[in-house]
Amino acid sequence: TVSLDFFLKRLLEIYSKLSKDTIWGVRKAAAEILVDIAQVCPPETRSSVLVETFKMFMNDISKWVKKSAYEQLGPFITTLSGTEIQEFMIEYYNGMASKSTPSAEDMAYHCAYHFPGVLSTIR
Repeated sequence: TVSLDFFLKRLLEIYSKLSKDTIWGVRKAAAEILVDIAQVCPPETRSSVLVETFKMFMNDISKWVKKSAYEQLGPFITTLSGTEIQEFMIEYYNGMASKSTPSAEDMAYHCAYHFPGVLSTIR
């Protein structure tokens, strides 16, 4: 076990670098563990650093990074408090249900599966 201070000063910095790597597979892997990172972070880090990281994944040039970010959106929203959830996140989430996303069938499944948690978080 590492201290929160060590995590925030050292490990989160490494994660941030990996999320900006030039290799799309590294960025995809970073997107896939966003929720795990969020569960360790204090609320102020989740709502600032990680929300910005999520935005970056959603604007990535790789469709695979975007797809991974979409798959993490529902679980990521549930790590935030209702006031930390930004409007663009709900718009992306709604897009998953309307099948206007990459791999639309898979995204609709992810949206439906995580809907109860998202709903209880935003209400």
